[in-house]
Amino acid sequence: MQVSHHAALAFVAAVSFCWPGFAAEPNAPTALITQTESLRFSVEDRLQASPPSRKAERDALLKYYAAPDQALLWVDQNGVTTRGKAVIAEIGKADDYGLRASDYSLPNTDEKPNDITAADWLADAEIKISYAVLDYARDARGGRIDPQRISKNLDPTLALPDPYEVIQSISVRTDPATYLLSFQPQHPQFEALRHKLIELRRDANNGKKASVNNATIKTILVNMERWRWLPNDLGPFYVNVNVPEFVVRVVDNGKVIHQAPVVVGKTNKPTPVFSDEMTEVVFNPVWNVPSSVKTEEILPWVMRSGGGGLFGGGWSTKIFEINNLHVRYRGREVDPRTIDWGRVDIRNLEIYQPPGRGNVLGHVKFVFPNEHDVYMHDTTEKNYYGQPYRAVSHGCVRVQNPDQLALVILRHDQNWTQERVASAFRGSGDNHVALEQKIPVYISYFTLRVNDDGSILTFRDIYGHDARMVAALNGKNIGFDTLANDKGVAANQVKQGAKRDRRNRPANSFAPFGF
Repeated sequence: MQVSHHAALAFVAAVSFCWPGFAAEPNAPTALITQTESLRFSVEDRLQASPPSRKAERDALLKYYAAPDQALLWVDQNGVTTRGKAVIAEIGKADDYGLRASDYSLPNTDEKPNDITAADWLADAEIKISYAVLDYARDARGGRIDPQRISKNLDPTLALPDPYEVIQSISVRTDPATYLLSFQPQHPQFEALRHKLIELRRDANNGKKASVNNATIKTILVNMERWRWLPNDLGPFYVNVNVPEFVVRVVDNGKVIHQAPVVVGKTNKPTPVFSDEMTEVVFNPVWNVPSSVKTEEILPWVMRSGGGGLFGGGWSTKIFEINNLHVRYRGREVDPRTIDWGRVDIRNLEIYQPPGRGNVLGHVKFVFPNEHDVYMHDTTEKNYYGQPYRAVSHGCVRVQNPDQLALVILRHDQNWTQERVASAFRGSGDNHVALEQKIPVYISYFTLRVNDDGSILTFRDIYGHDARMVAALNGKNIGFDTLANDKGVAANQVKQGAKRDRRNRPANSFAPFGF
């Protein structure tokens, strides 16, 4: 049987260990290796032998402990050090930050192993605390769940910490517990949610409104988790759309300088949660019809409306005339009436709506390029802004008073005046104004907010994300964008949304695309 070099050296030293001081006999073979080195070798060998299920964390720890003369982080020959106890105590407060202390396997510092098991116990304790540190840092930054496994429409950019950077950085910190705590979101609203969580849990333990508090606690926890999806530094100037609130805000140095109602995606065309950067403002834009609208709305209408096209297919192209839609194929304009709609792949056709009266994007759109093809824009359907429920679009965000949003953005970026914005609204079509500095845009999904006076304001969970996130945070295996007890709610919301569409639609008109 072969024994590793590290294991052999560790054994030589371990035979002289005794608890708590591990005093070695004078002139013993352990003079060849210090007790600390022996423990480090034992830690390294145990990590090497551990299953590779957590490869990134294991590799980070192996890289750290393999360095020559590397100090142990949490234990010495006398047991868990003051640094180790401070980190254990901080991780023990995880529940106050919306995490679960029980998720982290930590050594019992009150345990006193016998002389024979002392070395093994110390090596295991060092490894457990190091793994717990890496797990806590990752969880604090949103690594507990994969949002994309909950819903394809939850697509935040997670800034998960690099395991080796975490372990390397904490090794040189004089206050490792404070460093660990720095991974928690630093936003004032996160802190407000945290204090409300502690308050409600205390009340629930005292028997005050336990059932109500438990429901609210679950909502607080998922909203705390969503703050982990955002960077700690949102930037000095940024735009935020909070989908369930139906509101857009522009923030300058921590102060809201503009706020307006918005319309967001309907339940079967939800506005995704993600972040990107605004690069341009387009006045009197062309609407390039996306493939989803082509296949799900235009083509079915053409095929079912009858009319006996030129090829005798029994289709109607009135939708193109009424909505001023144009068709191009390979750069050449094509008359919709000449197309064999029964054979053509509509996705290969470029369908667009030129600027002007009736353009679904109105006078302006705000572009922050993203894979979801979502942007903010004006609309011809302004009646929805007076409705309390405004989830009726195809996923893009319609903004009330878009001229004011354009003024706030372009005044900040290029010192535009209100007169200049008004001139651009009246001006030529498809006028692209590139921003000199990109502006962060955060599409968020917060369903609960704590006000300055400690009261709570809640918003309807229009897409059912809360229930899915609660299930995921509790370790339940949920399907992609599905949750059994949420289907009825979603179906009812779709039905009610369709009723609103019909109720607010002008008589004798086609259903507007509502993009």
